[in-house]
Amino acid sequence: MTHRAFYSALTLIVMIGFILAVASIPHATTTAQIDLTAAQATLNASVDQLFTQTAQAAQSTPNTTATVQALFDAALTATAAVGSSPAGGAAIDQLTVIETIPLDLAAGPFRTSAYLSPSGEQFAHFNADRQVCLYATADGSQLSCAPLPEELRRYSSSSVRWSPDERYLALVDVEAYREFRDSDLWLFDTDTLTFINLTDDGTFEGPFLPDALEEGEVPGLVDLVPQWSADSAHIIFYRVYLDGEALRAGFFRIPVTGGEPEQIHPLADDPRDFGFVTHLEPASDNAWVYVASPGRVPDTIRLLDLTTGEDRAIYTLTEDERGVAALDAAPDGSAVLFQDITIGLGSIRFEDLRPYHILTRDGQKTTLGQEIAPVLAGWSPDGSGLAISGVGAFDAPEAGGLYLTSSPTDDGRQVLAVEDFDVMRFNGPTTYQDRLDWGANNTLLLVGQGGLPLIIVKLG
Repeated sequence: MTHRAFYSALTLIVMIGFILAVASIPHATTTAQIDLTAAQATLNASVDQLFTQTAQAAQSTPNTTATVQALFDAALTATAAVGSSPAGGAAIDQLTVIETIPLDLAAGPFRTSAYLSPSGEQFAHFNADRQVCLYATADGSQLSCAPLPEELRRYSSSSVRWSPDERYLALVDVEAYREFRDSDLWLFDTDTLTFINLTDDGTFEGPFLPDALEEGEVPGLVDLVPQWSADSAHIIFYRVYLDGEALRAGFFRIPVTGGEPEQIHPLADDPRDFGFVTHLEPASDNAWVYVASPGRVPDTIRLLDLTTGEDRAIYTLTEDERGVAALDAAPDGSAVLFQDITIGLGSIRFEDLRPYHILTRDGQKTTLGQEIAPVLAGWSPDGSGLAISGVGAFDAPEAGGLYLTSSPTDDGRQVLAVEDFDVMRFNGPTTYQDRLDWGANNTLLLVGQGGLPLIIVKLG
């Protein structure tokens, strides 16, 4: 083989190896069904064959055509599989449940809850024994446990968020709006199994409104709705604080290593007029969707672009919708899924139970649910579809279950029936007022009505 032919072949190997490497990088779309291992094995075997041939100097120039063809076939197979993610586009209509693993774990009632990691490979479970334990979704096995600090015994179940790199959990130590007192931002390190109070201001029980403070009382800094930067290096959160005698609020950022929080965007002078922030979700690396809730009037969903400083209202809820119970931005930030608080009204009729809506950035709203009443919903990993836990009408309870759809105007397909677990409906593993997380490996967590059992659901 000539040097030129050898280096040409070697260049092809490097190029195709790069293609396969890029193909194997985790994407927003899941690659759970792509056999990249087999593609890599083909590539390795072909490379070994080529070097074996070139090492045989006594032989005539080897025919590398078959080798190069095999390399290209492996690369094309892998990249084509990546391009047709089973969690996106038409492929979502082909997904089905391939395995369920019911666990003897409660999630939802009695201060228990579970949180699926972004990859879907593990989940964190806050149990009734005042511990947080990590479990593998592959088989439901317990990985590790740590006791909750005394200050976190009343943690805010809706505040818990995994970091993108899956090392940390961010959470708030109390439901500040419900208990009307100071709250701090905490960090749980899953590597060291330790908890850290990132925003400890020395107060714990004090109220945060100036007209509720007693003489000599120190006002607390109220820290809420933590979210993560894309690189897992910072937590972005909402803070309410007292500036002299004036109440102020804004968005802050703090490094995961701790330190003094930095204000990145102040809000209106008095949050009692503008609205307290109750939900915050990333729409992109530098844009955020949040909910401002004045309490006296319906909530407003707003979009904040930190690059331009633009902060605008997308949609103000109607009097019937009243308020936002859950918020979930699409992975590409083009739309947001929100749940209005009618989900919590026990007297609502089935035909009126349509609490989930998709909202585009320009304020166009589409309400979910046709033949089923959605009680829980969440985006697929690439945002091209939805998972919906639906309830059937009283004369059709068998319609209740898990549905997958690629269209917000179509209920989609039932892939898991409530009858399989002898329950009335599937709830989320935190509360019924939350979003449904769908892991990148096509794993979800559901619970039966009443909080048992916790079910690992695998799609394929």
